[in-house]
Amino acid sequence: MATAGQLKTQEEREARRSFLRTLVSRAPLPPHSTAAEVATFVTCTVAERLTRGGAHTMLGGLPAPIASLFERCIDEAVGPASTLDRSDLLQRTADRLGITPASAERICAAVLSTLRDWLPKAIADDVAAQLPKDLKELWYSTPEASAETLPEWETETAHAQLFAEIEREGILPPEVDVADAFMAVMCIFSQRLSGGEARHVLLGLPNTLRPLVTTCMRHREEWADVFGRDELLRRVAHHLGTDEVTAERVVRAVFSAVKRTIPYKEVEDSASQLPPDLRDLWLTS
Repeated sequence: MATAGQLKTQEEREARRSFLRTLVSRAPLPPHSTAAEVATFVTCTVAERLTRGGAHTMLGGLPAPIASLFERCIDEAVGPASTLDRSDLLQRTADRLGITPASAERICAAVLSTLRDWLPKAIADDVAAQLPKDLKELWYSTPEASAETLPEWETETAHAQLFAEIEREGILPPEVDVADAFMAVMCIFSQRLSGGEARHVLLGLPNTLRPLVTTCMRHREEWADVFGRDELLRRVAHHLGTDEVTAERVVRAVFSAVKRTIPYKEVEDSASQLPPDLRDLWLTS
């Protein structure tokens, strides 16, 4: 017969297993990382944004077997709360796990929603109150289980897949390679966004793609250049030395591939800055 101590140990193990199972059910994880490692990294990174007291209150609100995953990093935290925002969290998670920011967004939402489910509502709301708006939205989101194909995890693979998707459309002019098409479309498109949003889109790309557009997206004026769909197509056609019909096919292929790579929030935030005709081109591609 199991003793009271053994039963308690079994219950504690089951609590941790339940926490990690829920996390895995909400987001597929890269094969080279365990659920415990991912949960610890994301939670400890977000805890940097809290006051020391707030981090310890969050830890104290969790069952002991789950809190023990994060105890060390929270106990070692010193100094004031960081300035972490959503883009920072996704970039750090993507870099740590070797995945795209779009995959990092889903994984972070899975970790934070699972963590929130195990906290008393008052403590969960107290944590949210210390987060900036964009992180608070992620804290309260819950990704739904999906039967879609598992994502490719390595950023090199994501880079290759994005380019392969564009090339499969068979719309590139003979003298234009896929890297030139990607750079032309994204650099011209970014001119229509504010400097801040252009930088967020840049950080939403896999690491291996960012160098292609870093200069045009990051080193620019803050104000957006005002133009619509027809001017975008005219500029892309001029840059690639082709006609506007071909330019539209190229733009749609690049937009489609990019939207499957960057976080959903950046797709929506970019759309909110566009005029109706260009917004329609961006969202329907």
